[in-house]
Amino acid sequence: MIRIKGVIIITLALLLGITALIFHFLAMFTKRWKVTIPKGVQNISNNNPHYYGLWERCQYMDISFATPVVIKSSSTNIINFDTGTPTIRNFVCRPNTYLRYKSKDIDTEICFIYRHLCSSLTNVIHPCTCNYLPSTKGLQWCCILAAIFMILGLLLLYLKLIAIPQHDMLAFLLNFTPILFIFFSILFMLTTLILIGAYLRRDEYEDYDVVLSSILTGESVNLYRLKQYFQLNKRKILTYNNEFKMIIHHFYILDQDTFYKQAIEEFKTYHLNNYDAHIGWSTGFEIIALVSAFLVLVLSLELALATTEY
Repeated sequence: MIRIKGVIIITLALLLGITALIFHFLAMFTKRWKVTIPKGVQNISNNNPHYYGLWERCQYMDISFATPVVIKSSSTNIINFDTGTPTIRNFVCRPNTYLRYKSKDIDTEICFIYRHLCSSLTNVIHPCTCNYLPSTKGLQWCCILAAIFMILGLLLLYLKLIAIPQHDMLAFLLNFTPILFIFFSILFMLTTLILIGAYLRRDEYEDYDVVLSSILTGESVNLYRLKQYFQLNKRKILTYNNEFKMIIHHFYILDQDTFYKQAIEEFKTYHLNNYDAHIGWSTGFEIIALVSAFLVLVLSLELALATTEY
């Protein structure tokens, strides 16, 4: 009777574990963990909704396919393109990498001009580099480790189903090692969801450029460019009062830390007021995987405790 009950519990745990793995892999390889939607006018350059995955970010783009029209003459053929061809709205995905550079070593202006090449198949000029955000790398590793620990835990549960260890120590390890692996898998899944919530707008801050009134040059900046701006102006930063849309020739010299905090606050307030950010259904898949993995943990713990009693 105990053996039959153990087989039923292990079978349920394996089914739930496979369910958790399926939804976890769906979350890993789909591209809608986070969604950012501009509140204003869309369908203009870099102002469409963006969808962020672990390795790619995507957006809908209007792509036109011009049809060549050949006009024949006695000497040569002239090829024109039919401009009346309708556009096709396509879901375009690119690597979710962003520009990084060392402001002391290179011309930052050159790097910033070519920053959008990070999300294309064209490489940026050396020594500018493209890289994933630290938060994105953390998400990638948490998802990979969660999958590895879940697979190991399920394999040990299956081994428990088909094997009957004769040694007490082996029986103890076979009872509680799957629990340990599944617990670590749940821990990494939970960390993934916490990172998603904590850095919900982090990709948005890199993806959408903003013109700030506190930046004297009037250039559009993302969060990384804004931080580099203050790195290049370590001693004093000048700002001006442009009230009534007039430049008053009276400059205020502010402490850099104070001015930096004001600029960051203005930057984040602008994003909060002009962009909606929320989780996508990839995050929903991960939540389902987490719940399923938790049920596997409960069943495995119940089985281990029952086996120990007998």
